[in-house]
Amino acid sequence: MENVDTKNSNNVISLDDKRKKKDEMKRILKNQKELPTPHETSIISWVGEKGRRVDFYDPCPCGCTTRNDPNVLGYLSGSNDEGEGFTIMVSDEETYKRIRNVYPNTVKNSNSREW
Repeated sequence: MENVDTKNSNNVISLDDKRKKKDEMKRILKNQKELPTPHETSIISWVGEKGRRVDFYDPCPCGCTTRNDPNVLGYLSGSNDEGEGFTIMVSDEETYKRIRNVYPNTVKNSNSREW
């Protein structure tokens, strides 16, 4: 008799089928060139400027927009008409490049980076 997992009587799956699925997932993961990597970001909620259009900004050279964090490459920010806003600080170059592709008219300042 074939081994059967009977934990869930409504959905009986053979242990051989489970092993096959597990082996297939291992094969797929092994063949992937690159697994996703975590990206460093920090999200800040704030109340202040009203109606800021969501856009991607390069940091100000004085450090005022990045809280003096030298690792911040840019930030996505916006707010509603009541001034309830958010800022997402980006410190990962790949994420920075992808966001720049989505927001090609990034608000630049004298410290802007050209990739």
